[in-house]
Amino acid sequence: MKKIINYIIKKFRSIAITFLLSIFFVFVVFPALANNTLLKNLLKATSKEIFIGITALVLTFLVYSWGEAVALWERYKNTIKLEPRPFVYLDGIFLFIAFSILLILLFQRKALPVLSLDFKVFLSSNSILIVIWFLSSYFWRTRTAKENIAQRDIDDALSDEPIQFEHQDLLNRNKFVEDFYEEIISLPFPDSFVFGLYGSWGEGKTSVINLLKSKFKSKKNDKFLIVDFDPWYFKDEKAILSAFYRNVERTISKKFILPDLKKTFLKYKNLISLGLSQVGIKFILPFREEAIEEIKQRIESYITQIGKKIVIFIDDIDRLQPNDILLIFKLVRLNAKFKNTIFILSFDPIIIQEHLTERFKIPPEFLEKIVQKPVHLPAIEQEDIDNFFKFHLNKFFNEIEIPEESRVGFYGEFLYIYQDQIWKLFKTLRDVKRYLNGLLSTLPPIKNEVYLYDFLILEVIRVFYLRVYNDIWRNFWFYIPLWGVGSSISQFIRSLERDDEKYTRIKEHIENIIKDEEEKDVLKELLITIFFVRVKNALTDTGMVHDNMQEIYREKQRITHPECFKKYFMLQVSPRELSDEFIEATLDIWDSGEKELRENIIEETFFKLQKENKLFELLEKLRLFRDKIKKDIVTDIIKTIYKNADKFSKKGKEGLWDSEYFTALLLLLWLVNDRIDKDKIQEILEEIVAETPSFSFAVHVIHFCNKGRTGALSNIYDSIEFDNLKDKVVSHLNKYFIENKRDIFEELEESDWGVILYYWATDWETFDKSNKKVVNDYIFSLFKGNPQEFVSFLEHKRTPRGIVGEPAFDLDNLGKVYNLEKFYKLSKQFIDDETLSEDEKEMVKTFMKSYERKRR
Repeated sequence: MKKIINYIIKKFRSIAITFLLSIFFVFVVFPALANNTLLKNLLKATSKEIFIGITALVLTFLVYSWGEAVALWERYKNTIKLEPRPFVYLDGIFLFIAFSILLILLFQRKALPVLSLDFKVFLSSNSILIVIWFLSSYFWRTRTAKENIAQRDIDDALSDEPIQFEHQDLLNRNKFVEDFYEEIISLPFPDSFVFGLYGSWGEGKTSVINLLKSKFKSKKNDKFLIVDFDPWYFKDEKAILSAFYRNVERTISKKFILPDLKKTFLKYKNLISLGLSQVGIKFILPFREEAIEEIKQRIESYITQIGKKIVIFIDDIDRLQPNDILLIFKLVRLNAKFKNTIFILSFDPIIIQEHLTERFKIPPEFLEKIVQKPVHLPAIEQEDIDNFFKFHLNKFFNEIEIPEESRVGFYGEFLYIYQDQIWKLFKTLRDVKRYLNGLLSTLPPIKNEVYLYDFLILEVIRVFYLRVYNDIWRNFWFYIPLWGVGSSISQFIRSLERDDEKYTRIKEHIENIIKDEEEKDVLKELLITIFFVRVKNALTDTGMVHDNMQEIYREKQRITHPECFKKYFMLQVSPRELSDEFIEATLDIWDSGEKELRENIIEETFFKLQKENKLFELLEKLRLFRDKIKKDIVTDIIKTIYKNADKFSKKGKEGLWDSEYFTALLLLLWLVNDRIDKDKIQEILEEIVAETPSFSFAVHVIHFCNKGRTGALSNIYDSIEFDNLKDKVVSHLNKYFIENKRDIFEELEESDWGVILYYWATDWETFDKSNKKVVNDYIFSLFKGNPQEFVSFLEHKRTPRGIVGEPAFDLDNLGKVYNLEKFYKLSKQFIDDETLSEDEKEMVKTFMKSYERKRR
């Protein structure tokens, strides 16, 4: 009772004003409302529809205002516990309603309107709803939302956003946070105090602050109010100043209802903004000092009254512009005079001091006057960074389904370069996250088209040395050899390629591009590691020759091969190109098909791609990746090739040698050499030359199986009886063309009969005389009485025009295969033949002249 009397005495003025407002309402407003015709009619109304509609509106309002009501009553309950208890607007509302009801019952009973039964029911039901809403919201206990750690994974660990909760702490800083928390709550005096949390960018200052704030929440320490203020979000000094006081005021107002608190903070902000100058802190108007001190005391009384210490976190100070940095420190110094306030400032002291010294010539002692207790972040152990990187890299590989066999080789290589060089770039957890997040976007679309080791090292260069990365793409000639690079490069680059000083030029270019980079020795080693053909030769003078390794580097998808290089940067395969992934998928389809249908499936793939002008590329890539072809389908591919040899195009950009036909021939030979057991090679080659529908294909197979060639088909050379193979083809040719009297010139194209006759007549360049006689007798039998065919043959054997502008014949080489004397006799016989045109006769005369000159 004594407390109530004291409260009435202290708040008599506010209570008296409320009582006077009630008198005004009861004796002036209430009678006017009671005599209002519209209101009287409503009170006497019996329309249930109107009352139900109004009740629905009331209920809707109560439901939607539930959350605000709970928060309001929570603040009110906190406020009424304060000493001295303030008179707040809710007190005024309650007293106004109570005074009004009392006065109406005492003096205005006659003015009470007559109510219909329906309105009484409506009024009662709505009153019950409001009472229930009031009581439930008033006595509702707000619950602190708890983070469901069990359902949270560390999937967000790669986010560059600061961590929020203890289970996300991968650097074991919980002990540091716990000690810092204890130091804050254990401050034994009410005076303000300023902590400085010191650390460099990326070391985790914001994460520590978040853990610290989380610690206050988890401990449920109701003796502290947390104010979170990040000045980096505000555009100028005015916005920063306003936001600071608004944050402090809102934090207090969320817990308590304090009259004029917002207005007081606003007034204080306006007054001190007049006193903030560019250098130092001062109050520029003497007569303002009393006013400021008065307001300061009022704010202090509010803080004292709520009985809590206010902990103000100010983060990212080192990201601000110099003027804003100085403003924050001035602001802290001014407000550090308030009792029961604790500031925790987070920044990099080196950056801050550089700004203050360079811009304002402020000495280092300035920070010491602001920050009373510097707290340095503990150093991050390199082992923690390494473990974090390895764990998430392996997790990432699992997610994008990198095969286990690919990882084994990768880790064997990458572990060395990581421990030797790359770790030097991972100075903070943020560095690791930057790198891994880069991989998340760059590697998945191209994972099957690149060599993992090369790609991950190139990604290091992209993330930490972007200028050099761009130079690699733009000036590729300095980094990779020009194997197979066609007309896409300029004549200037071609001339440099032939220059004896090319490695000197490369060395100068690379040393110039890396000279200003941090950790340039690391960069140099990374470049040497993945560009081991060009850059390593230039920078280490090793002089190694890699030309014989082209196919191996292409098969392994190394970045140093020009055909692979562009994929590492474009992160895709051109739609006009068959991807390596497509090749592997095609091989899987072939392998999964039924044994009896495999040849049909392979043939269908071949000629579908032939229509799309991509068969040559398929055959070329099958040859490069022949080691990846499963043994079960090797024979099926070989059979498909030789059975369809006559369907492959012999037209290439540079002739036969880059055509479908020749590429299919090489693929077949390499498959036989590398993937067929040695004791089966003779058998399958005999099958090929006997069953292929293309005589020229059979002749070419025998040609490449000749051990006298300096090729690389060593298993074939060591496993076959060459003479037996050769005799089978000769026997087949004799039977088909000679015994059956078929005209080779009519049945075959010029490119085919020329090759067949040459190797047949020369006994595959052994120049056996018996075969030469058989072939000559055969073709002369075809020429007999057929001058047109003879002239066509001469046209085929003619060499390009000489200096004098006349056709010429290489009679030395022609004589190794054909009987030139018989040719001369036929020429004399046909020279006057009327069926020949003048140009054709001229061709015969030219041959005769060439022969006569040679005979002389």
